[in-house]
Amino acid sequence: MTNAAPLDTIFQNYQQNLFMYGIESYSGDSAQIEQFKIDHGPISYPMFSTLVNDSVKNLYNVYGTPKYYVVCPDKVYKSVNFNAITDMIDTCLAHIVNLKKLNKQTIKIYYNTNKINIINNLNTSLKLDIYNIIGKKVYSKNITDKNNSYYIPFTKGIYIIKVYSNNKEIKTQKIVIQ
Repeated sequence: MTNAAPLDTIFQNYQQNLFMYGIESYSGDSAQIEQFKIDHGPISYPMFSTLVNDSVKNLYNVYGTPKYYVVCPDKVYKSVNFNAITDMIDTCLAHIVNLKKLNKQTIKIYYNTNKINIINNLNTSLKLDIYNIIGKKVYSKNITDKNNSYYIPFTKGIYIIKVYSNNKEIKTQKIVIQ
């Protein structure tokens, strides 16, 4: 693989914000992969074989190699050619930065045992979903005003609040009702 060393350079440049895996999908056991890393490296990103378990290969429909995917934090993934990898990573990272700014500056959530207050400083409507600890949605509401209070008959427990704008999750917060 002639791109192993350049991929390692990408990994080194982005490793604070990136997980990278090399996946051998058709042949090669762990010992052969380690030898490959020595022969074509040094390669510092983790590599593994799908010789025993090919679920990754099936999940991403890998029928030939090399194949490159970039998976963003919102779990959207895209198959890209080698020359587009850094551009796609930069796009994903810009999305993360924008979400962090959005979370810090525009949406505030306050709660007590029976009320949630949402402060919406965006110029858009939002959707609020609340899930119990086992992932069951227990409340859903569209938010159109800047400041909203919702009375919710919470029982004791842990809940996850998710706020969406334009069908994209923009804030997640855990709350504990005692």
